[in-house]
Amino acid sequence: MDTPTFDPVKFKTMQKNAWSDVAEGWHNGIAKSFTIVSKELCAFARIPQNGVVLDLAGGDGVASFEACAQGASRVIATDLAPTFGPIILARARELGLNDKIEFQEADIENLPFPDQMFDVVICQFGLMFLPDRMKGLREIYRVLKPGGVFVGGVWCPPEENAALGTFTKILSDHTPPKPVETPNLFNCGEPGKLTGELTTVGFTNSIEKKLPLFFKSDDIEDAWKAWQNNGPFKGSLYAMDSNNRIEVERKLKMMFNQYAGSEGINIPGTALLVRASK
Repeated sequence: MDTPTFDPVKFKTMQKNAWSDVAEGWHNGIAKSFTIVSKELCAFARIPQNGVVLDLAGGDGVASFEACAQGASRVIATDLAPTFGPIILARARELGLNDKIEFQEADIENLPFPDQMFDVVICQFGLMFLPDRMKGLREIYRVLKPGGVFVGGVWCPPEENAALGTFTKILSDHTPPKPVETPNLFNCGEPGKLTGELTTVGFTNSIEKKLPLFFKSDDIEDAWKAWQNNGPFKGSLYAMDSNNRIEVERKLKMMFNQYAGSEGINIPGTALLVRASK
């Protein structure tokens, strides 16, 4: 079977539609496990008191709220999927932060913001999905003030993320082949790769550090529900015939069971945080 040609416009449309469909489920599921990442991400950025922060591919805004907690006076939360907006704004009202947090739909490769607007730009698990990552990094550089800081979080390679590697392998075994250029979870997690790209764009003082974390669920059924609310996975799952869908569910539940214990399901992962200055 011939591998199809990669279409970046089609890929972005699929991503937008998929994440728009699962926004609420993501917020109530896997996103809860990313609180520790947001804390570390914002601490790594050393957000200045009363700083203006841009949160890219921010999903339900977990990193945006942490940026406020660490001193930001204004945070613009963005995502390609507009359905995350109501979730973020409702929580902002509940927490009395509606004067500090706003939402705007945005594509990282074509940011709708003027030059040199932000003190800090953060991106938690979004960079690896960019069809043209260098274009996205140039956009981030453009909207940062001189002396501003960018911090991104990506996934380390599969050998450091056994569960995520198994997850993607199970899915790829039951879906048609994708173009080789298709972005994936592990696109930019190799040590030195992203820091090198940031340097090429013009950033300085690039450093990185690893961060272990756990995807937490109450039990196997809770984990299955949560992981279905990963946008691209849900789209792939329901594009399968019923036999493949049943087999994917069976294999993933077997994987979840490997990480079951007295405190529920705790699936390990390892993120790579990268910091650079303009």
